[in-house]
Amino acid sequence: MWSDPYHRLILDIERKGFTSPWVKKIIANSKLVKKEVMEFYGVPQEKIAVVYNGVEWEALQRPFLEALMGKEGLRRRMNLDPSAFYFLFVGNGFERKGLGPTIKALRFLPKDVSLLVVGYDKREGNYRKLASELGLQQRVIFYGPQRDVHRFHQVADAFILPTLYDPFSNATLEALAMGLFVITTSDNGCSEVLRPESGIVIDSLNEEAVAEGMKKAISTYKDPKGIRQSVKHLNLENQISKLIEECLT
Repeated sequence: MWSDPYHRLILDIERKGFTSPWVKKIIANSKLVKKEVMEFYGVPQEKIAVVYNGVEWEALQRPFLEALMGKEGLRRRMNLDPSAFYFLFVGNGFERKGLGPTIKALRFLPKDVSLLVVGYDKREGNYRKLASELGLQQRVIFYGPQRDVHRFHQVADAFILPTLYDPFSNATLEALAMGLFVITTSDNGCSEVLRPESGIVIDSLNEEAVAEGMKKAISTYKDPKGIRQSVKHLNLENQISKLIEECLT
């Protein structure tokens, strides 16, 4: 990447975008990004505003209630075990999103715990092979990219994304808006909106640390309504209003 002129050009454009004298304000979608812009480009903190991503909170009310009222039936329609515990992983680019450690962590969990994988990666076959080599081929279910991700939120018990880096993961925010308990890393800007009752933040990506986070998620009391309510303030309309306000001030 260092030797490819394309990447050098992109970095040069980014530097000019942050440091040019005509830039009045920078809007970051997390404190994580704000910190990085300050650190790498020397931008003063007063020039950077943070506005978190928004979620279509109200639009998710119906699928949320459907899951709350009839999760077992929804699972049967997808040929899933009504009594099992399912983690949901959603993301494209499995290496950066941490799918490898997540699959390996499954070895340390009870056999009735499985992983639903939604997303695209051209090397998906490698991850299928990993699951097979670990004897987990029946417990790691790959669905590929999906237009309707919410039907997977409806059947899952918790959401996991031990990502190496995400400025602010929309997939994580949507999971919270669907009432799912979340496991993610401090390198996900969305971790900044987690509360103790809505998720766990892990700082290591080795499979043992991921497994410990998953075990805590299984044993922790989960209040789907409370988790969903915790991100109501990030309703898309509210966040668009904040964005416009920052642009006008």
